[in-house]
Amino acid sequence: MNLRYEPRLKVLWLEHFLALCQEVDILQASQKLGVSRQTLKRSLHLLEQTVGLQLLQRQGGAFHLTAEGRAFLAEAQALVTQLQTLPTTLQNASVGVLQGTVTVGWRSFGNALYLSAALVSFMARWPAVYVRVRKHYDANVLEMLLQTGQLDVAILDYMPRDQNLVVCSGNRSPYLIVSVPQQVRHWSAFSYVESEPFYPDYLPPTWDEERFPRQFQEADVNNHISILKLLKPGVATFVPQCMVQQYLDNGVLAMVAQPPEEVFKQIYLCLSPAAKKQLPVQTLLEHLRAELSNFSSAQAFIPNN
Repeated sequence: MNLRYEPRLKVLWLEHFLALCQEVDILQASQKLGVSRQTLKRSLHLLEQTVGLQLLQRQGGAFHLTAEGRAFLAEAQALVTQLQTLPTTLQNASVGVLQGTVTVGWRSFGNALYLSAALVSFMARWPAVYVRVRKHYDANVLEMLLQTGQLDVAILDYMPRDQNLVVCSGNRSPYLIVSVPQQVRHWSAFSYVESEPFYPDYLPPTWDEERFPRQFQEADVNNHISILKLLKPGVATFVPQCMVQQYLDNGVLAMVAQPPEEVFKQIYLCLSPAAKKQLPVQTLLEHLRAELSNFSSAQAFIPNN
């Protein structure tokens, strides 16, 4: 039976039933609840009469669940828990507290700066929303997770195959050759450190290595902070301007060479079709859109159908 639709049930009976299940011994259960053993027996009798099942069987001084009682136990626990938390739920609703869980996917460490800043401010504003963050290097997996509803939102640095997933995009940010301040030279005069492996199967290249081969330094790094520590005279990196603008502004980094051709980075905010009507997801998406406008001016995206 579904306990939610049984109007004759009393919560007190359920609480007494759960106490007997937990303590087994009726004396211990009565002491825990501060009621008499007769009260517990009467509650159990009335509960079993109401649901039409024998839930507990007495053996000596102990009570043991019957097969029907074991099936009934899970529903009873869920209903009592729901009723116990109902006042808090109603209070949160009355003051407009946003609650729920949102799962966000991302691929490139180049989006980490934007994502981390956006989530910090979002969680400070809506602490009752739990945000799960999942990273995937494989673009095909990210799109599949969005389409199947396993991700609610994804932050991509490439145009997904299904353009209908895109809600908005940031303005393009040019890639720059940067290092610690030093004399400006030709791009080929530098060796380079990069943070992520290159995936030519499905991502547009950020540098044409065949036409403009570079020297790479061996480095085991996975974020832009690690890269900055490796930069020195003669060693540079190739990154989007939006990622390093703060370091350029304060003089920690400088543009040290002109790239052989223009390359741009663009961030795309994508939404799962299954999550379009979920308020926590929509709230986070709007927050990400606002933060994206701070990071690089956001613009609405219209798929090319």
